[in-house]
This record gives sequence, C-alpha cells and structure tokens, in this order.
Amino acid sequence: EGVRKAVEEALSQQEEELEAQKEEYLKTYTASHLQEFIDGIADSVNTPYISTGFDKLDEVLKEMPQVREDLGYPPLVTPTSQIVGSMAVMNVAMGRYKMIPREVKELIRGRYGKTAGPINPEVRKLAIGDEPVIDHRPADDIKPQLKTMRDRLDEAGYPGLSVEDVLSYALFPDVALNYFRSHR
Repeated sequence: EGVRKAVEEALSQQEEELEAQKEEYLKTYTASHLQEFIDGIADSVNTPYISTGFDKLDEVLKEMPQVREDLGYPPLVTPTSQIVGSMAVMNVAMGRYKMIPREVKELIRGRYGKTAGPINPEVRKLAIGDEPVIDHRPADDIKPQLKTMRDRLDEAGYPGLSVEDVLSYALFPDVALNYFRSHR
C-alpha cells in the first residue's frame, strides 16, 4: 500500500512537471511560428514599415480576431488564414486598413466564396467602395472548357484521348503535348 501511494505521488508530480513544460513549449512554439509567419509577410509585402524582428506580436494576436470578424469570419484555412494574418500585420504596422491588399479585396468581393458572417460595411466601403459583390458560387462564372480542349487536341493530331489526358493538357499544355508526342 505504501509503495503504491509513493508511485502514484511520483507519477502525479511528473505529470504536473510535464504539463508545465508543455505549456512553456506551446508558448514558445506559437510565438516563434507567428514570428516566422510575420517575417514571411514582410518578405512578400516588401515594405519598410514591416521588418524582420517585428516586435508587436501581442498587438497582431489581438488584431487577428478583429480582422476575422471584419472580413465575415472566413475559415482559418489556406488561403484565407494567410489573408486574415497578413491584414492583421498590416493593420498593426501601418494603421487599420490603411493598405488593403488585392486578396482582401477579392475576399470582400466574394471571390473566395460566401463568408460565414457579414463583412463589416465600413471595411467593405474602404476596400471596394460601391463595387458589386458576388452573390453566387464564383466557379459558376467559369465557362466549360472540356470541349475546347478536346478540339485543340484533335487539331494537334491527338483525337479520342481519355478525360485524364485532356485534363493533363488543360493544366499543363506543353508538358502534355511533349508526353503525347513521345508516347503515342
């Protein structure tokens, strides 16, 4: 009985120590990855206002939920997570919505699909003015192209190809044609 109690106490103490280490690791991990994210934005934005070693991480962390709300709660997956993060960094570095990148404008226009919530009307006005917003599925604006691709391949001397070959041609025309030349 005494040995069992000593083992349980030792395990409990180890568990507490591991939990403390985990918390410290997560803080460090999150901060370092956020810094990498910000450094990446600085490289892509290429502006003197944002620099490597950006020291306003806490402000960016506070700004991100506000930007997400302003943009209608887009899902935090690629690419909209980067759009929200980039906008938060720019807001902290340059002032709220002083510079609005094309991707934010496209998100507001509806090119990334419908957001979960409404977009802040003031931010919409700043970003796109009175431009119309897409109220349907953006992919519906793309005209069907399979027949056009098949016709081009027929003219190039490759009639009757499989759907997979036609799609390869649609995505990588030069590569597909080179492949067809050497394998057909």
